[in-house]
Amino acid sequence: MDQISDPRKADLMDLLLGNNTELEQQLEEIGKAITQAIQTAANKAIPITRLGPKPKAWWNKELTKLRQDTSHYRRIFKEKLETTAIHDAYLEKRDFLRARNTYNKAIKDAKRKHWNEFLEKEDPQSIYKAMAYTKDNKVERIPPIQGETSFDKKCQAFRNTLFPPPPITEAPTFTNYQEKRWDWPALSTTELERACSSQVKSSTPGPDAITQDIITAAYKAQPQTMFRAFSLLFNYGYHPKCWKQATGAVLKKASKPDYSIPKAYRVITLLSCLGKINERITASRLSNLAEITELLHPTQIGGRLKKSAIDAAMLLIDQIQHQKQKGQITSTIFLDVKGAFDHVSHNQFLRTLKKLGLPISLIAWTKSFFSNRSLRLSFDNKTQEFSEIIAGIPQGSPVSPIFFLIYTRDLFPGLQSFNLSYIDDLSLSTSSTSLKKNVKILEQQVRLLSHRGKNLAIMFDIAKTELIHFTAKKERKERSLQLPDNTIVEPKDTIKWLGIHIDNRLSFKEHIATRVSQARKAFYRLGRLANIERGLSPKAVRQLYLACVTSVADYGSQIYWKNQSYATSLLQSLTDVNEQAERAQPIGLLSQLSGGQQLARLARIG
Repeated sequence: MDQISDPRKADLMDLLLGNNTELEQQLEEIGKAITQAIQTAANKAIPITRLGPKPKAWWNKELTKLRQDTSHYRRIFKEKLETTAIHDAYLEKRDFLRARNTYNKAIKDAKRKHWNEFLEKEDPQSIYKAMAYTKDNKVERIPPIQGETSFDKKCQAFRNTLFPPPPITEAPTFTNYQEKRWDWPALSTTELERACSSQVKSSTPGPDAITQDIITAAYKAQPQTMFRAFSLLFNYGYHPKCWKQATGAVLKKASKPDYSIPKAYRVITLLSCLGKINERITASRLSNLAEITELLHPTQIGGRLKKSAIDAAMLLIDQIQHQKQKGQITSTIFLDVKGAFDHVSHNQFLRTLKKLGLPISLIAWTKSFFSNRSLRLSFDNKTQEFSEIIAGIPQGSPVSPIFFLIYTRDLFPGLQSFNLSYIDDLSLSTSSTSLKKNVKILEQQVRLLSHRGKNLAIMFDIAKTELIHFTAKKERKERSLQLPDNTIVEPKDTIKWLGIHIDNRLSFKEHIATRVSQARKAFYRLGRLANIERGLSPKAVRQLYLACVTSVADYGSQIYWKNQSYATSLLQSLTDVNEQAERAQPIGLLSQLSGGQQLARLARIG
């Protein structure tokens, strides 16, 4: 590291244009060295626990002895049966059955004791893990995929379907590139310290097995060395290859009709936590710039600071109600960007960065971040070898959301309709006194959006397109919309957008019923973790109730709650369930600890 000086503009341009392979190799060695040093220190300081295929945390020495005794008496019983009739071996059978029953009872007692001790823990990680255990999640082997039964063939089927190559576009040229004035200083110690902090949410590590906790300890031990290494990589705009290796855990999607097709699965990409440091810093800078500059379009809500899905939904509902007060009917079409992160064209994204005149070091880092990525899929206790993966933006990276927003920013300027976007979910709304006119305007806007999408290498998922007219008129059911590919979209009376069921009358009855049903299920699951004698502590019950029951029931209440009679009735049913549980608790535990009843809390919202 001492051989590399701080970057000059000429050095950055050489890296961007690929004209300095020697410097690239030096930066690559920095990434390897810091990774190997942390791995070596971690291996020396942290004991390695080797778990079998079915680890049993509740096992103890007594069970080992009882298992040996059971095996001993079973062997004696079998040997006796080889030389005599079964009725003459009743003593040996009795001893074996006693040993087996004692062994089985001890296993049940050990499991119960371990579970109760686990529930009595007060740390948040344990209580939320306990709540997760109440879900009926079965770990099953993946069946044949598209007729393929071997592990390698299944991997190939998953790769072909879930990681299709992104759109091919012409690569931009950066010769004589001049960056504009952006606030993009050299990496600071404060930024690195924050990115290495224990306050960063921990995630499953990538192939290097280095966790966020290990990174925090490494930074505390060698802050200057870490700062020198990461500042060189950040300021030069280079992302080492060893941090671009990822493990893809293949998981089933819930409630799919056919698990023999790849689309019934999702891949959770486990990236290097070391690589996420500069990714996190880059994402933070771009997110801050988005709030004080024109980096993003104002209608892009998702993935931005201090903005949520509820904010986007409230803006839409407010627009509909405002137009209704003016005597106009609003029609809205909902679109979904096909493939989202996976379909981002690298060349098109770099062209957008060039158009914005963003700093050379950022563009160089982005180009390095995209290139030479490799992935290995893992499922059924097997893991394939690394191989190159050519996809869009890697999901799971801190920088992915803001990168995707920049990629789609040019879709929205100049649209005549009221438009909102939340990551890859878009809505276009128009209002008038005529549904026929609304449909005509929306068809024009969708054509314009599709045309822009083609120029920007962005496609829309036709199957997920939905239309709704916010009126009770019977005519609404007849006013369908034609997409540019001649697909007809029939209007619906209720659609689900950003987790909220929105109906044509804005009554939100279906939404409230759905949320109450989900909250009731969560409440029953919570009840399995505590009773009068044992289980979770009152403090833990309260924490889980607020996090897993209240939050589920309240989702979207900022939009719909007006103390309506039907809403009150549905929410009262959840309160009744709570009161039934109080009879089984010594002091009305759940009601007293939850901070009040459901309706009382919602009354404060109104």
